[in-house]
Amino acid sequence: PFVFKVFPFFLFGPHISESLVSSTGTFVVNVSQSSYEVEENSNVTLEWRFPPDTVSSTHGLFILCAMISGTGDRKGKTLYQLYAGVEELESQDQQFLGRVQCETGVLLEGLMRLHLSGVRTQDSGLYHCEVNTHTDGDHAQCQVKVKASDVGEF
Repeated sequence: PFVFKVFPFFLFGPHISESLVSSTGTFVVNVSQSSYEVEENSNVTLEWRFPPDTVSSTHGLFILCAMISGTGDRKGKTLYQLYAGVEELESQDQQFLGRVQCETGVLLEGLMRLHLSGVRTQDSGLYHCEVNTHTDGDHAQCQVKVKASDVGEF
């Protein structure tokens, strides 16, 4: 299980929060692709979009990305966390250590890109990303299905 910090306006936990709806209706997080099907041991880039003009620096961003297992277990595993522009790598779940990179250079363009390398079958599941500023926030999710690689075929 994972433990989230208390972000400025929202309390995050292991279950998807219904309170994460934009108060103004103008800050919306969308997925670039709603589902991915990848082969085991390959790489995948997950991408979420949000309004680019909401903050002037990454210090105004609070981002949490977690994976909810595809096995029915609702406990989440933290992939990536950014708190006031600082990456919180110690919160990353053991399953993803050394395999997740965020493209921080595109955050101010309204893009949250996570690269997951060496995907495993246990990486299949629902990937949830919550993006918050000091005044607003929203979330979106996508599904990742990892196909076992064919071993021993000649």
